[in-house]
Amino acid sequence: MAIHRDRLNSPQDAAPAIVKLLEEEPGDGEALDLLLQTAHPDDVRTRLLKRAQVTLLALVERRPTDLPSIRRLVKVSRALNDDALQQAALGVLSALGAADVSAEQAFAQLASRKARTPQVAVSETTMREMLAPGDSGPIAELFVALGPTLAEALGPSLASSGVGRRDKIDPRSGLALRNEIAAWAGAFGIREFDLYVGGKEPLDVQGVPGEPPALIVGPSIKAPLSPIIRARVARELVAMARGTTVVRSRDDVTVAAIVVAACRLVEVPIEHPPYAVLGEVERLIGKAIARRTRKAIGDVCKAIVAARAEPRAWTKSALASHDRIAVIACGDPSVVLGDVLNVPAERLGQAVPGHARAEDLLRFVLSAKYLELRRSLGLESS
Repeated sequence: MAIHRDRLNSPQDAAPAIVKLLEEEPGDGEALDLLLQTAHPDDVRTRLLKRAQVTLLALVERRPTDLPSIRRLVKVSRALNDDALQQAALGVLSALGAADVSAEQAFAQLASRKARTPQVAVSETTMREMLAPGDSGPIAELFVALGPTLAEALGPSLASSGVGRRDKIDPRSGLALRNEIAAWAGAFGIREFDLYVGGKEPLDVQGVPGEPPALIVGPSIKAPLSPIIRARVARELVAMARGTTVVRSRDDVTVAAIVVAACRLVEVPIEHPPYAVLGEVERLIGKAIARRTRKAIGDVCKAIVAARAEPRAWTKSALASHDRIAVIACGDPSVVLGDVLNVPAERLGQAVPGHARAEDLLRFVLSAKYLELRRSLGLESS
């Protein structure tokens, strides 16, 4: 193959060698590059490209920052007319700071063809599949039950977010912004919510668990929602429904203290380190918790103790779920990771490699599950 390509300057004559090499090594980079530059029978070309795609996906699952493999995945997906995977791979290139002008243009063209709002509501099973591994079990159940209590005790609240009654949007207003957000809420099974427009940050989105839950969007947010605002809206809607809003504003030690405090409040013995914040957390939750909530969490607390569940490990999983929901909604890992790492787009290439949470999200974006979940919301064609 190399002789025909380099010495004889006749890459087409290397066709048999290209096919033979890819049959033995489906992910061979040089052979793949030549396959895309030379003519082959359609059935042979398609067969080799599909095998290469599977191999490349396995490679990037292990090494989600492997730029040569991701670039080849872009080319192979384009050759197979797999727009969904091509967009995902281009998004990862951008998140790694490796997208040139043509890659950015290709990503924008592909993204412009996709639905901006969800077309269908997801089932409970699909909702569970959206969550990161480890974001389940009794600790997750406890936070679902405690969501409104934690918002009152530890925030965020409407008052701390800088909004009041005058900022509330009437559901009957017909406002395009509320209609678009309502589509996302309905997709995630949230039938009723209050929307407030205002607050301290012009482009912030904050969920407040409650009955009903409330979503606060900054005064500069308008419809149609940009990708980053779609990501934030979806993340906050799911977080407030699952009681995990608190994990974005409090550290993992405080989250662990919440679990211990809940168990102590319902008189379920639990072993725990001497968390410095425990006294304050227990006092605040004790003041805010309703009698029916206290009654409802007893069995859950017993299950936590029986399973020896680890709250700090769960916190990482809950944050990973936020990232997954956000990227499913917007289809652009670079804007999600810019939010997560709090760095501008031009610095993502230095910040992402080696960052476990960021690499985990890229791994997810390059998985079949990510595309299936996007399709389940009607955001990708079948």
